[in-house]
Amino acid sequence: MVSKIGYPYWDDLSYRYVEITTLDGYRIREFYVSPIDGLKRGSLVEAGQVIGTYQSLQRRYPEITDHVHVEIMKNGKHIDPALLIP
Repeated sequence: MVSKIGYPYWDDLSYRYVEITTLDGYRIREFYVSPIDGLKRGSLVEAGQVIGTYQSLQRRYPEITDHVHVEIMKNGKHIDPALLIP
């Protein structure tokens, strides 16, 4: 379920992130994602479902490679996404 749609930077509200909380207690945040129309807090989502499109970081960080940043937490501790995402 989508638990939050937020802004990673207080000084630039053009960038977004989507937080998903799973039934088994994982909290996943996907940064630099523009949510699809209709996605909101409380929306039910499934693995593999499109939740948005990536946002270019070139305006904020001209030298960085565009990417989606993923953070995964469980019980308040960060988990390496590479351990869970094939």
